[in-house]
Amino acid sequence: MTADSTHPPANWYPDVTRRHELRYWNGADWTEHVFTGGVQAVDPLPAPSIPAAEAGRGEALGSDTGRKLDSPTIGRGWQDMEVAGESYRRAEIARVFLGLARPEGGVTMQEATLVPEPKNPHDRNAVKVIVRGEHVGYVPGEASAQVAAACKRLGRSRAAKVPARIWARVDDGVWRARVTLAFSGEVEDEKDYAAERRESVAREAERAAALSQKAAERAQRDREKQDRRAAGTVRHEYWTTWKPAVAELKRQQRLTEARDLLAECRDAALRESLISGSAPAPWPSEQLSAVLRRMGDRAGELSTLEEYVVACRDQQVPSTVTAKLAKARIANGASTTSARNDESTGDLMSRES
Repeated sequence: MTADSTHPPANWYPDVTRRHELRYWNGADWTEHVFTGGVQAVDPLPAPSIPAAEAGRGEALGSDTGRKLDSPTIGRGWQDMEVAGESYRRAEIARVFLGLARPEGGVTMQEATLVPEPKNPHDRNAVKVIVRGEHVGYVPGEASAQVAAACKRLGRSRAAKVPARIWARVDDGVWRARVTLAFSGEVEDEKDYAAERRESVAREAERAAALSQKAAERAQRDREKQDRRAAGTVRHEYWTTWKPAVAELKRQQRLTEARDLLAECRDAALRESLISGSAPAPWPSEQLSAVLRRMGDRAGELSTLEEYVVACRDQQVPSTVTAKLAKARIANGASTTSARNDESTGDLMSRES
């Protein structure tokens, strides 16, 4: 691996232990893979994780969970201040967030320690801002004298503590941050951009899977619809389109033609039901039985209705069909008895003659 301190390779970040330049983050945990001086090596993390005293100069580590921090020990009632020089402290800010296991940044509320730096060559009133043992910037120049004086009034036995709101994001491998000293005591919800991204990716994956499932179901329904229409085709048309033609044939007493057309429609409805898994449409069978009855074919009427009931399998038979079937059975029984009586009368007359 080759490394650039300003643009390290993906998933390589400043080492939270400070023993090396970079340490590899696998997306969930810090690993033992490290990089220093152009050489990649292996150095397991200490266990347990680095305590506050080892993280720097013993300053309090602040909040990992967004709990309400203590009130500032100086500057109560002051307006919040934006820390200066964060752009020169990218590595330190990166270590703050990497120590929180937030490799892509986020928002965190931490306790900042304000440390006067009277020997600073640029400003003897300079006050550096320390968060989780990391020097993340300076009090802005226009307020440095006021803050330095307040720190001095506390004496050496007490440290100047202020809640700090830190925002940071990694853009193309470069950490960008803003640190605000929250003298007002206002806090902001913790954010983990890596976790938010993972949640967003998961939501998008779920959404894509749901859309894919809906598309597959829609395609399946379309295929079934096409199959049903193909099965229900009679003389190049879907069978229901022949209803007006059947009515006209019956009106003109062209019962044989009506019977033949209805038989085709009945067969089409039966084929369609085998694909859909539902009971066949009753109209063709009911109409066919009525035409057969008008033609005097009582046996054909009964057979048509009984065949429909069988085709329903375990589906509920429409009440209209049940009623017609009961009448057809009664009528068919009467017709059979009448026919037998006619045969008996004929035989008797033959014997008498």
